[in-house]
Amino acid sequence: MPIVLRTFRYRLIPVGEVHPYRLPVAGLYLDIFQKIKALGYNCVSFYIDWALLEGTEGVFRADGIFDLDPFFQSAKDAGIYLLARPGPCKLGDCMIVCVL
Repeated sequence: MPIVLRTFRYRLIPVGEVHPYRLPVAGLYLDIFQKIKALGYNCVSFYIDWALLEGTEGVFRADGIFDLDPFFQSAKDAGIYLLARPGPCKLGDCMIVCVL
């Protein structure tokens, strides 16, 4: 079996940041993405607290502010790439305290 070596180039991708749950009115998504695009960005990072979307294992919520379809469609319409950052915690917003 031949070994294939590839050369990777690192690329800095300037991204904007949008939190869909902070804009619960889906009609604002396209406007925000168009403004980000006008600033010269073509990628937006967004955080999703997976514990809110799937509070109980196997039970996924996609209603109200948790409906991400309008968010995805607005990004597509504006020509914006999305970079998802799912997780239970982001930066310092959540703290896990261990008591010994």
